[in-house]
Amino acid sequence: MTALAEIKSLQGDSSAAQSLAGNALTVDAKYEPAMVLIARDHFRSGRVDLAGYVLTAILDGQKTQEEREKNLPAKTNPPRAPDNAEAHLLRGILLQRQGERLGAAKWYESAVKNRPDLVDGQLQLGLIRLEANDAEGARSPLEKAVAFASSRVDGHLALAEAYRLSGGRSAEAK
Repeated sequence: MTALAEIKSLQGDSSAAQSLAGNALTVDAKYEPAMVLIARDHFRSGRVDLAGYVLTAILDGQKTQEEREKNLPAKTNPPRAPDNAEAHLLRGILLQRQGERLGAAKWYESAVKNRPDLVDGQLQLGLIRLEANDAEGARSPLEKAVAFASSRVDGHLALAEAYRLSGGRSAEAK
């Protein structure tokens, strides 16, 4: 169901995607791929606030008024999947689009720590480090992105840029 929901989301049929993901959650209320798909579909459809709201439920939980006032963790409605790497990646993307690059970098780092094979996480982490003029720091995640997905042109281009900026690595950049 979730795979079909992802296809519907990619096709722009958000209503069907949300419905299918919701159906998957009625079968298993803790099914992380369906939860993340709902957030990703909201993001794809331009409903960034809703995507952020869903990510809050997934990663942080929903605090009651008392929990907020006393700065307590969410216990009444705890996080649904606080270690989900794809949710971490999506939160990083949202933060980066809002201009919060430092916060985005932290979420990208967390995403690839939880799941080193998450190519988009490695790529985004490398790119944000390149933007921060940290070519040395960008190399490792970009090398991993290229190793996991050697056909991704964007990964190769970013890695070449990291090599070029690292000084003395122009042959590797080529």
